[in-house]
Amino acid sequence: LIVECEAIGPDALHERLAELDPHAALKIQPANARRIIRALEVIELTGLPFSSNNSWGEYESRYELAVVGLRRDREELFSRITERVEEMFERGLKEEVLSLPDLSVTARQALGYKQILDAPDSDMEVLKAGIARATKRFARRQESWFRSDPRIEWFDADEPDLPSRLSDLFRDRLGVSAAGEARAYPGSNQGLP
Repeated sequence: LIVECEAIGPDALHERLAELDPHAALKIQPANARRIIRALEVIELTGLPFSSNNSWGEYESRYELAVVGLRRDREELFSRITERVEEMFERGLKEEVLSLPDLSVTARQALGYKQILDAPDSDMEVLKAGIARATKRFARRQESWFRSDPRIEWFDADEPDLPSRLSDLFRDRLGVSAAGEARAYPGSNQGLP
């Protein structure tokens, strides 16, 4: 699909996606090659529409799940992103990206790679700022995406009692008492080993 996209362009693949999964095609921009390719891969591998994968409410598991999300103060998160970009440049990110042979469409769109490949002669500070800005934008989108999943139980990452709260949650979901004794596992007639 990547080779095909490079040959015929994302618009043609988007048309194919519209035929196979009109709902997904409405949500994916025709120029977004990476997402179009991913949607077509899912359809090809599963035989199911890509759009059928985004129904959190219909998700069922035969296991008792504890899905946990950690919240961090946005200012602190953004500060960490900026620090991480600085560290990546200190370790040679620009040189590494520019030394790589032919990259796929997907790799060329990766955070950091895209900014460097789009403007390899740009000032280092301009590149760093662009990568940090794109990464912060991506972090905001991730937050929105994960907030839409009703299975996630959210905790503040800097809560002082976070480890014990998570331990209690996992014990409860696994059917284990605080003393470590197995209780009957939900949906079974036996305790846990």
